[in-house]
Amino acid sequence: MSSLSQPTESIIITAIIKRVISIHSFVSIIKKKKSVNQSPTERPSQFCDHFMNALMKLGRSYLIDTNDFLWKTHNLPPLPQGAYFVVLDVEALYPSIPIQDGVNATKNQLNIYRCLRGAKPSNESIIELLEQVLTKNCFVFNGQHYRQIRGTAMGTKCAPAFANIFMNEFEEKFVYTYHIQPLVWFRFIDDIFSIFVCSRQEIESFVDYLNTRKLPISK
Repeated sequence: MSSLSQPTESIIITAIIKRVISIHSFVSIIKKKKSVNQSPTERPSQFCDHFMNALMKLGRSYLIDTNDFLWKTHNLPPLPQGAYFVVLDVEALYPSIPIQDGVNATKNQLNIYRCLRGAKPSNESIIELLEQVLTKNCFVFNGQHYRQIRGTAMGTKCAPAFANIFMNEFEEKFVYTYHIQPLVWFRFIDDIFSIFVCSRQEIESFVDYLNTRKLPISK
């Protein structure tokens, strides 16, 4: 069986920086995030998602849906003069996440927020099942069978939670520790809406900094 890998190991973030941006242009992005899957690993994926779904919502930037985004932006205080609206996109997030690093991020979150002694199933069992879901994803392209060895399939049930948990740790490590902080930072999976009060050059330097960070987040 052949293996298919992603050539890059760096997160690629593109930015649109504007003084004024239509909120509805970002809303349209959120509405497009939908997929369906009926693969053999879907039941195990659903089981993992049951436990991971709550973890992904703990991220500071987490957006539930369009209404959540509109509510949060509607309740923002008046913005200072010279503020920039910045829309960021993490390109090809799902297939770019190193499996082991995403698993480690999930394990860290489970051990922090699901730490009851004797909990059934155990965190170790959930992680073991998640590894099976992520490493046994096979597909056919041009008549040849492949096994995905990097990232997660976009259609599998736990993919959004897996990607969100990974990005939560990425943000904690690289966004919230940066010397210039955004006034607003909302994220829907790989689409980010932010507001900065600084120069355009400083924003571009921040985006460049994120693009120098490697995807692996293991300690």
